[in-house]
Amino acid sequence: MEISLVLELVTGGELFDRIVEKGYYSERDAADAVKQILEAVAYLHENGIVHRDLKPENLLYATPAPDAPLKIADFGLSKIVEHQVLMKTVCGTPGYCAPEILRGCAYGPEVDMWSVGIITYILLCGFEPFYDERGDQFMFRRILNCEYYFISPWWDEVSLNAKDLVRKLIVLDPKKRLTTFQALQHPWVTGKAANFVHMDTAQKKLQEFNARRKLKAAVKAVVASSRLGSASSSSSHSSIQESQKASPDPSSTEDVTDNTAVLGKKMQEDQVAAEMTALQAEGQEKDAGGKNEEVSRMVIQALEDGLKTRDPTMKRRSVEKLKTVGEEMDPKAEEEGPAAEAQDVILPEY
Repeated sequence: MEISLVLELVTGGELFDRIVEKGYYSERDAADAVKQILEAVAYLHENGIVHRDLKPENLLYATPAPDAPLKIADFGLSKIVEHQVLMKTVCGTPGYCAPEILRGCAYGPEVDMWSVGIITYILLCGFEPFYDERGDQFMFRRILNCEYYFISPWWDEVSLNAKDLVRKLIVLDPKKRLTTFQALQHPWVTGKAANFVHMDTAQKKLQEFNARRKLKAAVKAVVASSRLGSASSSSSHSSIQESQKASPDPSSTEDVTDNTAVLGKKMQEDQVAAEMTALQAEGQEKDAGGKNEEVSRMVIQALEDGLKTRDPTMKRRSVEKLKTVGEEMDPKAEEEGPAAEAQDVILPEY
């Protein structure tokens, strides 16, 4: 029996690539992208599918046309669930994972809304909300505490409605996050409250973020290529030695030597195929294996360090004072989470 997979060909490139190439980029453009993402996620949730790995790399345009629709790709970690059924697998991409996933708690489709909030945050300022230059363990701690900020001056010109949407998506309690339907009704998403002013600073920061993201991908490709070359070379060398040992007759050594090139090539092809399969599996099955164990170890360490106790080293040099939604909108907003608290933080360097 043969199984054929028919996939849609998308040729328009990634969302962030198109934004940095724009001559003019405003909140209205960001709102339009977020609206399309929400519509796609709403369709998934209505059909009992949770994506679990929403991130910039998985947002692709159908064609190069300016009005091409935005598509969600890579369903390797997605899950079909019945109504009210919760999931427990720890999976996703660090930086976009919801805190309940990192804690190992049962979770539902609300994890996708958290990821949409992260993407919206990046679209508005050009950098990640939970980035920590000290490493993933500290980033996980910030995620577990929902510790993010609207950093000045990069958020000074962002509209209050845009900040309001972010604050209602990046919420520690999954039950308090907006659903896809509620988010689609938000005035900023509908375009009624989005600014049309060019966001030059955000676009430049987004360009830096995009370049850093692609550099990481290139480095991983080089490492993978190096691993494949090393593995194939070692395999070929071992095969030659074994072949020579298996030939006690000196007259047969010449024949073995003549066949070395063919044998080495065959072994290399087999090894490359096996390594590529392993690498693909490693990328697609993040919910198992060493990667999962490493993430779990860092999350456990972050939990042990104390979820509710702020690290005194978070106040660092060369800081920018925050200007939060709590100061600009409603005093009650402070109850929603750490986003409304003024702290000294350092901007991610690319």
